[in-house]
Amino acid sequence: MRAGRSKYCFRSRSRFMTSQMHETGDLFFLGIMRAARKLTRYFDDGLHPVRLTSGQFCILASLNSAQSISITPLANRLAMDRTTLTAALKRLQREKLVSVVVGVNDNRCRTVSITSSGRRKLLRALPIWAEKCRALAGILQADDLFEDIQEIGSALSKASDPNRIH
Repeated sequence: MRAGRSKYCFRSRSRFMTSQMHETGDLFFLGIMRAARKLTRYFDDGLHPVRLTSGQFCILASLNSAQSISITPLANRLAMDRTTLTAALKRLQREKLVSVVVGVNDNRCRTVSITSSGRRKLLRALPIWAEKCRALAGILQADDLFEDIQEIGSALSKASDPNRIH
């Protein structure tokens, strides 16, 4: 061991952190990220037959409940940033699943709505999504899973930067 370094420190990129911080911070976050990626892959694999990703499904489902909505409120509803949402919408627009209309009074404003093709694709995907959700609940054996996830999201929204749009 080099002089001046504690045996309780780990090098993480260019900074040092204590083993406790490493275990509770990095590993906790890594575990959440890995679970999120696995969940995304789980739903993406299920939706493959209808040629949708889980992200696209969520966008279409959110649009299905609104007549039309501007980008910022839709991004907030989906907990996405505007840039990421705009990129996702471009692909859905190319596939004619959504319609993006420039505002009449303000060219910077865009409103989004689901098309009839998008609604048909969403209807084909809904039973698959529901089955994947049921199967996942069975695997996890968690009756209160949805409420737990909502509680985590709510707590993170309250704890995040107050200047950031939620």
